[in-house]
Amino acid sequence: MFAERKPLVDRVLAGETVRLEATMKFPTARESERWLAYTYVPDCAPDGAVAGFFVFAVDLTERHAAEQRLERREDDLRRVMDSLPAFVSRIGRDGRYLYMNGRYREFLGPKADNAIGMRFAEILGEPAFESRQGYFARALAGETVPFEATLRDQSGRERVMSQVYTPEIDSDGVVRSIFVFALDTTQQRDMDERVRGAERNLRILNDSVPLAICRLDRELRFQYVNAFMRG
Repeated sequence: MFAERKPLVDRVLAGETVRLEATMKFPTARESERWLAYTYVPDCAPDGAVAGFFVFAVDLTERHAAEQRLERREDDLRRVMDSLPAFVSRIGRDGRYLYMNGRYREFLGPKADNAIGMRFAEILGEPAFESRQGYFARALAGETVPFEATLRDQSGRERVMSQVYTPEIDSDGVVRSIFVFALDTTQQRDMDERVRGAERNLRILNDSVPLAICRLDRELRFQYVNAFMRG
């Protein structure tokens, strides 16, 4: 251990106060490893000569263990967020990105590499920013805001996004940031349009044939009659 600490000892004997954190094993009934914060302070004589040094050690084992547990929880949360089929991000009050999940980074492509710390308008463009500015202002005022908007992907294709802006409010009631949850509903929209198109074509076909066509419900009430039957 002395060999590892000798460079630090040399620095403190040269008059420098040195701090470090390291582990140490204590020979107890159940040998335990503790995480300690050391401070080496030179013992200086009135003429400035260093006669020796003081060593102060604070046991940080419990704090270090708590930090490790927190890091593991954050890693678990990050994996969960990255596995979601939605775009999740967190934006500060100044409009700068604080976090993006994996799906959102994948959607942005190369632009995601330096996105954290950049403004929303810089990443998605001024038109997208302006169309959402009102929603963002409402979220900053403490309101949860659901809405639907479009966004262009890397290929330039327009995507339909069902979004929710949720304010992060601290214990003092101050909105610190906005969580953004966005789900790509483009396929659902396209499917709905195809269904409407098929219904429209079927209606045109039914109205063009020289036959009476109708549909009744269980109470024998007419739900549809074609043009021929309408007369």
